[in-house]
Amino acid sequence: MQGVYVRGRFLNLYLNYISTRWGPLGYNSCLKEAGLQKYGKIEDGVEYPVSAFCEIIAWLSREKGEDHVLNAGKQVALFYGQKNQEKDIKKALQRTAYAISECFRHAHISVHIEENGVKLYVGNINFRSECCASWIGVLKGIAEQTGHDGTVSEIECQTKNGKFCCFALNW
Repeated sequence: MQGVYVRGRFLNLYLNYISTRWGPLGYNSCLKEAGLQKYGKIEDGVEYPVSAFCEIIAWLSREKGEDHVLNAGKQVALFYGQKNQEKDIKKALQRTAYAISECFRHAHISVHIEENGVKLYVGNINFRSECCASWIGVLKGIAEQTGHDGTVSEIECQTKNGKFCCFALNW
């Protein structure tokens, strides 16, 4: 996945989640253990290797557990949901997927709307299986924001030789 980049704004959403819950100690521990100290302050408009995203998620999963990876993904959904203020779940999913895809270069994020659900495809981003929980959290967050109960499942995983990571949200 060389040549795939993520904007600092997306990384900072996860780092802000960490900082809010565990303060400077958690934030600095994550930066150190994820190998991000070499970048200094993560700047919103700067691009970083996508591995930075994966390392943040891996730290969060290892140190705090998968529930926090899911909750961090929900926070990302909340951020984008507040920006677009969309209450229709299908439109919210499309707008959020588009907004997030704008944070990545040489990666693939798309939403395929179905009658009673949606499939989110993510490619060239996840090279650690822990990242999948963050995308599940994003979908759960969008469902919650739009007042829908839904189940989210992973259908295919790029880390397990899938072409993409594919997640289904059914309502």
